[in-house]
Amino acid sequence: MAVYLIMLVLVVVFSVFATEYPTTKMITISDQNGLQHVKVKKPNKFFVWLVFLCFAFVGAFRYDAGVDFYSYYKTQNWASAFQRGEYSDPGFTIFANICSFVFGDINGALTIGAAIVTTALFVITIAKYSDQLTISMLLFVFIGCFTGMFNGVRQYLASAILFAGHHYIVDKKIWKWSIVVVLASSIHITAILMFFVYFICNLKCDFKLVVGYSILAFILLFLYEPLFDMISTLKQKEVDSELSYMTTRVNVLRVIVQCVPLLMFLFVSKIKVNQDPECRFLFNICLLNAAISVAAMNSAYFSRFSIYLYTFQILMYPKLFSRMAKQNAQILSLLLIVCYCVYWMYSIDKDISLSVFKWIFPYLGN
Repeated sequence: MAVYLIMLVLVVVFSVFATEYPTTKMITISDQNGLQHVKVKKPNKFFVWLVFLCFAFVGAFRYDAGVDFYSYYKTQNWASAFQRGEYSDPGFTIFANICSFVFGDINGALTIGAAIVTTALFVITIAKYSDQLTISMLLFVFIGCFTGMFNGVRQYLASAILFAGHHYIVDKKIWKWSIVVVLASSIHITAILMFFVYFICNLKCDFKLVVGYSILAFILLFLYEPLFDMISTLKQKEVDSELSYMTTRVNVLRVIVQCVPLLMFLFVSKIKVNQDPECRFLFNICLLNAAISVAAMNSAYFSRFSIYLYTFQILMYPKLFSRMAKQNAQILSLLLIVCYCVYWMYSIDKDISLSVFKWIFPYLGN
């Protein structure tokens, strides 16, 4: 835990510096008065890179941290398994071979490479689109995304690709979003389902939408078997729905946490949310995630689809706070961060694969 806490302190310090000492860029915009030249402040890239290095160093050079660690510890094992037909993820196999080439076939090459790329995609996207950099960086950790990628290497890499390309949905560029989805699904085939988010998450945010998502969650609770069949088709191999993991109930606290955006729905101006296409998209996808989390609460396997959705809370909360009265935003943001911090620390403490942290350096040659 000490390693995570030191990392968090450094991340907060560098994030604050990145915000307090921004770089200024002149851009040209077109409005009713014609072309206008305006100055835009962006987070200081030097400090953003320091934030990235903090995350990447801990994520890349961990040892035996995360239940998936040994599945990817030996890079060549993944490539040979793909050649034997055990997996159908060509994009990840190419990525594994690149990691092997770059790091010289050392054990841990794939875990190092995946952590660096996944972290880079998240941090760069956060720096580019977040309205409140420090809050977003803390949420990256506290909602479970940073440590989550230790337990789901492929799926979080696919999620990072989707996260980085999400603006193609906001800008309504379906072909570019399609390319992003194809790339992500070559890493983890279930990401192909995120194509349909393009048509769902630009809907108007109102109570009708919440009711619609509630109905969707209720219906999906009774469709597990057809969903297992669909996943089997996507993966081109049989998914055994009788396995205990498939029907293990998700911790109710985790489901409640994913439903927090529903509570936020009561405190925000629906007009302000819907006037901003990006804000509408982010709020929408987080409401969709709440519905999927409830629908999948009886299956730990299906709940993993939420990995593609819940990460957008990193950008959503700061976007909503910037549209509230300053005092309300300060109170809610502080409350949110404190509650998520407690949730994260509880989750780490309960997961022995994450709470006991070791560095990889003594094991690189083994």
